[in-house]
Amino acid sequence: PILHYDSDDDQAEPASSVCLIVGDGDFSFSCALLRKLGPSFAPRLISTVYDSQAKVQEKYSQAAGNIMLLQDAGVRVRFEIDGRQLD
Repeated sequence: PILHYDSDDDQAEPASSVCLIVGDGDFSFSCALLRKLGPSFAPRLISTVYDSQAKVQEKYSQAAGNIMLLQDAGVRVRFEIDGRQLD
């Protein structure tokens, strides 16, 4: 299922949905979403980037901390994901 999030009512529905974030760069968007929706949402969040982990950390100084925060919370963080080829 696709997650629908309405910032006006602070609800993500349905409760069993998974949210896939494609191309998050330094993972700051995923961190902000996790803060907004709360730690119970972490297992339903998958955050991806196109680059390798080494490349992400080379490009973005804050990426390592964001990755650690997400992984510690239980978010699935994935690297080398091409959003044009999601099979």
